Amino acid sequence: MHPGALLLGQAPWPVMGAVLERLDANACHDLIASGGLPTGALVAYILAHGHDEARVALAANPVATPDILGRLAEEPSPPVARQLLHHPYACREFLVSALHALPPGTRVPGTGEGGGPTQRAVYLQIEAPDAGAIADALAALHVERTFPAAGLVLLRGCVNLWRLAGRDAVAAALRTVPLVERPRAAVLESVADALEHPHGLHRLDLAVGRLTGTRELLRRLDAVPKRQRDARARESGGMARLVMLAPHEPLDWDLIMRTHADSPLPGLFVLNDEPGCPPELATPATGSSWAPAGVLGRSRNRRREARTEALTALRDFGSQESVRRVQIAYAAGLITARTIFDAAMPAVRALSVFYGASGRHLNEARSAVSTLTRPTLGTHVEAWIVALTLLPEFAGTVPELLATARAAAG
Repeated sequence: MHPGALLLGQAPWPVMGAVLERLDANACHDLIASGGLPTGALVAYILAHGHDEARVALAANPVATPDILGRLAEEPSPPVARQLLHHPYACREFLVSALHALPPGTRVPGTGEGGGPTQRAVYLQIEAPDAGAIADALAALHVERTFPAAGLVLLRGCVNLWRLAGRDAVAAALRTVPLVERPRAAVLESVADALEHPHGLHRLDLAVGRLTGTRELLRRLDAVPKRQRDARARESGGMARLVMLAPHEPLDWDLIMRTHADSPLPGLFVLNDEPGCPPELATPATGSSWAPAGVLGRSRNRRREARTEALTALRDFGSQESVRRVQIAYAAGLITARTIFDAAMPAVRALSVFYGASGRHLNEARSAVSTLTRPTLGTHVEAWIVALTLLPEFAGTVPELLATARAAAG
């Protein structure tokens, strides 16, 4: 997490709110949106009482969990809704909720190489509460192999457009859909047939319903090329993600679990971003820089050396290698968080040691920060603001930073 978030996360809730409201907008955004998730206490405060700037920053955090995004998507303000539409891993349910919180005519952000909307934008914009936005999306929808579930997206867009603007609007939009490959062109023909039927809208609605079940969704995921199926394909334009952005019913997790038990599912990583994803299906995060406990083994000599190396690194804390040595020793229980805060300079790098930490490793760090801030910053809002303002450039230790901030605040 951001070093400032680790610091502010130990403040009492009333102090958190006052500090967030008074921080410079850029500093507030940086503290919440970058460096991983803030502490649980800070996230809980923002969700319960945070002002729009703090909630927008949380919606901009790329590792915000589905639970967090879901809370933000509950009747979001327009600024929060706009930010949610930019989030690369927000699920369809939350994105549609955000789209409906914005004024009619709002376009989903995202422009492709040719100047038109991206695939992701097209898949979402068919749900816009505005006939013109839906018509524009249909005009950009290529019903072909590179647009997975495009036939379903087309049907859903036509249903929504029919309800908003009538049969003639659908007929006009249908003429703008780019040329398609067979047999997917049959979807266009089914829409054309519906336009000639007195109950055509109902027929299209039924056709959509037949294609939105969990079995159909799993079938579409199975059709995603293998190169798009692993966690490295998490980019928002990945084909597996586009499958999940197409219309679908609430997921039948029992069916998904049974199917996965019989044969491992492709594109599984995209299910992590859906609300209610069982932990058994969760794909472990990769690329963490945090040192694993036990990396040193049981050798007493090696552990003694590692502790000495870490204590030496704390006195010369200017490189990423020195941080790594301290992380290894801390994860192995050879030094404490308080030792790091008392000895390491600058303060921002000392707090950065715990970037990527979780569980007891993070809890110990939080406890050590709380022990330091309680008698110095306490409930003094101005002192907290000074500490966060000084943090990026302060050359001393964390205790020295806190003492300086309190003295400066009076």
